[in-house]
Amino acid sequence: MQQINFYRQRVAINVLAKDIANAREIYDAAEGHAVIGVLSAQFATVEEGVQEVKRWMAQVPSISVGLGAGDPAQFYKAAMIAAAVHPAHVNQTFT
Repeated sequence: MQQINFYRQRVAINVLAKDIANAREIYDAAEGHAVIGVLSAQFATVEEGVQEVKRWMAQVPSISVGLGAGDPAQFYKAAMIAAAVHPAHVNQTFT
């Protein structure tokens, strides 16, 4: 399971990135005090989401899986992706 590297054990930023390279740039610029969000809404299936999130996790030490646009209809997909990959953070699986 990934973990969040909190700045002074208190705060980390949670941001979206356009791709894995951008995610790594953000993570490095924040000196590791960042969680990079991946939105479940962008995937057609849970399986597709699991495979893509695993690719991101291989490059970025702190990933957050979320709904996508705060859409509560995505809760199941976000929860199932998170259960399969054990990210550092799960964001908005309910509203």
